[in-house]
Amino acid sequence: MAVAFSSSAYARQLAQLLPRGPAWRAESGSVLAQLLLAIADELGRIDGRARTLAAEADPRTAVEMLPEWEAALGLPDDCIEQIPQTTSERQVAVAHRLASRGGQSRAFFIALAESLGYPGASIEEYQFAQLRVGFRAGDRCAGDAWAHAWVLNLPGPGPGHTQIDVECVIRRAAPAHTIVVFSYT
Repeated sequence: MAVAFSSSAYARQLAQLLPRGPAWRAESGSVLAQLLLAIADELGRIDGRARTLAAEADPRTAVEMLPEWEAALGLPDDCIEQIPQTTSERQVAVAHRLASRGGQSRAFFIALAESLGYPGASIEEYQFAQLRVGFRAGDRCAGDAWAHAWVLNLPGPGPGHTQIDVECVIRRAAPAHTIVVFSYT
């Protein structure tokens, strides 16, 4: 990142912009020189703030805008029990959320489950038919919502053994029209 200009550099630039002539000499200690220096101080301050704002545009270096980045990305995450506390942890969480990609494929959800500590996860789809005319008593059927249900089979001890709520993360990533059923094997 480039260094901000100093007040004296701005004062020199302002002095060079003055018209030529004896009335416009900004000699050291003169009222005109003091005025230029006061204006230059403010220009230097504004230049520094502009450079700071440029750094805030990158979530990996944001400090002042970090709460806004978090709000825009839905952080802190309700699915994670251990919320990042330090500025660097929060910056990493924002950068990770911003760079993460979603998906709707089986491979995506299996990889997501594996990244959350469930290697060997698998998916099966429920085959529910919607209740229609002609169904007989005892036929397997369900409502319209169950037409898009699927089961995520997770090996392991079950929910609550990690700091991340796997069911919360999967439900948040799942397409809105689907129903996810979790099976711990």
